[in-house]
Amino acid sequence: MQVQDYVAIILDFRFIAFALAVPPGRAC
Repeated sequence: MQVQDYVAIILDFRFIAFALAVPPGRAC
């Protein structure tokens, strides 16, 4: 596994977690 792939997965996970944590209509 390359470092770029590892970082990309972490960034995607953080983005999804942040999107789920923010109430609907507030992540504009």
